[in-house]
Amino acid sequence: MALFMQHVSQPPKPISEHRSGIPVELEELVLRCLKKNPKDRPSSAFELAESLASLSLDTNWNSRDAADWWSAHMASMGDEVTPTNAHDGTIIFDSN
Repeated sequence: MALFMQHVSQPPKPISEHRSGIPVELEELVLRCLKKNPKDRPSSAFELAESLASLSLDTNWNSRDAADWWSAHMASMGDEVTPTNAHDGTIIFDSN
């Protein structure tokens, strides 16, 4: 019951408390997504996508890097995932 009350009444801890190197703007957006009041969260997936696209992250991360990361992490969870390219160049993950 205490964990439930904590979830309802306390804001989540910032990602930076668990992992270093997270850009402040990304952390702020994630925390906004986790706000208790839905009116304080992005109102749609489109708004969230726009907010993510507007972040000026200093990285060379690309869809291939994302596919490799997901493949490695999904495999460690016991699921085998195969990334494939869709017609528009996005990556799709097929569970095997």
